[in-house]
Amino acid sequence: FVTWAVQKYPAQKYALIMSDHGGGWTGGFSDFSAPDSSLSMPEIVAAIEQIRQNTGVDKFEMIGFDACLMGQIEVFASLYPYSNYMVASEEVIPAYGWSYAAWLGQLAQNPTVDGSGMSEFIISTYVVNDTLLSEVRATSDEIAQEESTTTLSAIESARVPDVIGAMNQFVSAFAFIDQGIVAEARTYARSYYSLFGEEASPSFIDIGNFSEVLTSMTDDADVQQAAIQLQTAISSAVVSEKHGLNMSGSNGIAFYFPDSDIYYFTEFNSE
Repeated sequence: FVTWAVQKYPAQKYALIMSDHGGGWTGGFSDFSAPDSSLSMPEIVAAIEQIRQNTGVDKFEMIGFDACLMGQIEVFASLYPYSNYMVASEEVIPAYGWSYAAWLGQLAQNPTVDGSGMSEFIISTYVVNDTLLSEVRATSDEIAQEESTTTLSAIESARVPDVIGAMNQFVSAFAFIDQGIVAEARTYARSYYSLFGEEASPSFIDIGNFSEVLTSMTDDADVQQAAIQLQTAISSAVVSEKHGLNMSGSNGIAFYFPDSDIYYFTEFNSE
């Protein structure tokens, strides 16, 4: 489809938006007409590689996920070589998705913007300017309530390696402290919807907030320094971000941090 679109409608900049059910690093984007048809992250990457070969398009100006839980470092790390900017949510996306009429209207009036500008259109209109909500004449309080549990962020792809490097340093540092403290910090950090059942501990965690919580619980100098470097890298990479009142602690990038039970389940369970 993307190859057809590029060949049929040549342009100076291209954006790829994948809209469907998402599950973070597990992928998503199911075809319900066929069994076992969802796309894993490696399959998405392989498809984009094929698109590159077919079209000669080196990078998309923006890759966006109008899909749940895709705002993870694991997703961004897979796709930063193929984009200038990426837009995704750490949390679940409402069923009606992005506010397309609103942000495409802004893009039509400002067609020369880059991926950063377009991402800002997408994020600023998300939920609050949605056509469906206006058609049902939702009140401002109802819209605020709808927005309260949502997140959306835009990432500059070129800065993703800096986040990965800082994250690796941070993980290496806290490996040497009391892991009971680490587990407690994970419990109190901002978490998002769990794909692995309500009884399982949430494993999709905002990495910036986790680093803040952990440094409040330990005075280890290496952890403190690594956390500051990580938070700086995240702040530089996230070019636009918003979250509702009930999503405090969201900084734009989540990561997968399971406890031992979920790790075992996701590594070895056939499902």
